[in-house]
Amino acid sequence: MTVTSKAQLRDDLHRRYGRDRAAVMSPQEMHDKAVKMGANCPGMGKQKAGDVAWERAFVLHAESGRTVITAPVREIASNNPAFTLLSGRLVGADEPNRNGALWTSEDLQMGEGSVAGGPLNWLHDDTKNIGCLLDGRMTAATDDVPAHIATNAAVWSFLFPNETKVIASAARAGDLYYSMECVSREVSCVGDNGCGESFSYADYEAKRTCAHLRERSSTRRFVDPLFLGAAVIVPPVSPGWAQANVELARQAAAAAETIHEDHLTKQQAQDLAAQILSWANR
Repeated sequence: MTVTSKAQLRDDLHRRYGRDRAAVMSPQEMHDKAVKMGANCPGMGKQKAGDVAWERAFVLHAESGRTVITAPVREIASNNPAFTLLSGRLVGADEPNRNGALWTSEDLQMGEGSVAGGPLNWLHDDTKNIGCLLDGRMTAATDDVPAHIATNAAVWSFLFPNETKVIASAARAGDLYYSMECVSREVSCVGDNGCGESFSYADYEAKRTCAHLRERSSTRRFVDPLFLGAAVIVPPVSPGWAQANVELARQAAAAAETIHEDHLTKQQAQDLAAQILSWANR
């Protein structure tokens, strides 16, 4: 019997239905696609495999001589003066947060695709949504930060100018955070005080669980999560995950100040696109 991991299942579904194709393409597939695009856009196929995610942006030379660069929704949002763009870590893997909640790396891989489009509220007040999550990116662990999902978010600063001022002040002080909101297929009682039992999320919500989960005396693993959004957290409130830091993202326009010029050479246009993509994929 062949066992298929959740990550393999996810990638197979991505390939079959075309969602987030760049995330599951092999280096050879990316190379072949780049070469194919180079036939229609001379010079672009010379990039090394993996240098540029071609699905995310490309350069078009119109007959008028103008250069047009397409960009992902988060770059479009970053150029909208009515939005404030945030960038940070949403939820970490493989270690419990301050609230005793845990997600494994595999759990976050399954939940990654549910982040984009979720609401961004103010201090977990569901009646006060101040923006929208733009993407979800599974990010590998480093020496200082465990594997985690990172996300950009657009705050509707034209609707919430006072909250935007607080956000900017908290960011300058290094006290701006995300706090995720999710449900899951089931909740497992794990950790030093855990009994190892698992319960459906509905039973967990209704407190039809072991005493450890009801009393929060063990670690709660949220298996196969579905992320429903996030909150902006500022002092004196603290985030559940201490490393869920958020910063005000620099705008992609800063890397494309010459975009208004009509007569860029192809090389200049390609360099400009590379700068935008480098920011987009950071």
